[in-house]
Amino acid sequence: MALDSISSQKRALILGIAALILAVLDGIRAPEQFFRSYLLAFVFWLGFWLGFWLGFPLGCAAFLMVHHLTGGLWGLPIRRPLEAGTRTLPLLTAFALPLLLGLGRLYSWTHPTLVAADTALKFKQPYLNLPFFLIRNVIYFAVWWVLARRLNRWSDEQDRTGDPTLAGRLETLSGPGLVLYGLTVTFFSIDWIMSLEPHWFSTIFGMIFMVLQVLGALALSILVAGLLSQGEPVAAAITPDRFNDLGNLVLTFVMLWAYLAFSQFLIIWAGNLTKEIPWYVTRAEGGWAIVALMMIFFSFAIPFYLLLMRAIKRHVDFPCSAAH
Repeated sequence: MALDSISSQKRALILGIAALILAVLDGIRAPEQFFRSYLLAFVFWLGFWLGFWLGFPLGCAAFLMVHHLTGGLWGLPIRRPLEAGTRTLPLLTAFALPLLLGLGRLYSWTHPTLVAADTALKFKQPYLNLPFFLIRNVIYFAVWWVLARRLNRWSDEQDRTGDPTLAGRLETLSGPGLVLYGLTVTFFSIDWIMSLEPHWFSTIFGMIFMVLQVLGALALSILVAGLLSQGEPVAAAITPDRFNDLGNLVLTFVMLWAYLAFSQFLIIWAGNLTKEIPWYVTRAEGGWAIVALMMIFFSFAIPFYLLLMRAIKRHVDFPCSAAH
């Protein structure tokens, strides 16, 4: 088993080095397209689900704090996968650093000449300027690191000592922690995503960002829990009832994501304002229209239909397939 693990790590390392070399070569060949693609890869990856690379550790932290506040047996099967997810935050923070080299190629508000010629950009300049942008992001990542570190340290200590007061500490941390999570993630989404179209704005965008993060974290944790449930002692703890609970949570967040995303689209479509519609018009051109249709079917319609059925939610293979 250990040899298989080492062999898998070596293969992953070789693939990672090869991918890094290709990325560097592409960055030299076409830097503007490289940074756009890198931002896309850093912020989200697209499969049957839309999830966020950075959103996995942040979504894991948010879901952990929700469970510490509410309690319940439903969270026990995925608590360890969620904690493991939060520990990837330092690595993903390092992945964000190359983007700092390409800010000028990604964001129009970094160019003084463009700002001087645009009334809207001049109005937003006190917020959308490079020094303040960097300061804000240092604060974001510092807050996330502190929350993730405390959640893991106190949980590990609770496992070792069995001290019941640590559960109270985790609960006390989780309330303010969720508030800080909501604020930092909202402004992070404005800084990195919404400001790509600096004339466009949406007051619900941060909420959509957070729901996707939690949904991605929940889906990943269910996949891991499903793999762990194939052997003891985890199999005894992860029962069909727990998978049913987790399936209901996935259904809830799928519906919430669809509701928020459609509400934003409907309001912008009905308003038909020049400063609002470019966000959707640009992202519906070319092959992206096909991607949008795939999201509707594979990220909402099919999971929604299947997750309504209680019988299949209780079977270990289905929640894992739905999470994927």
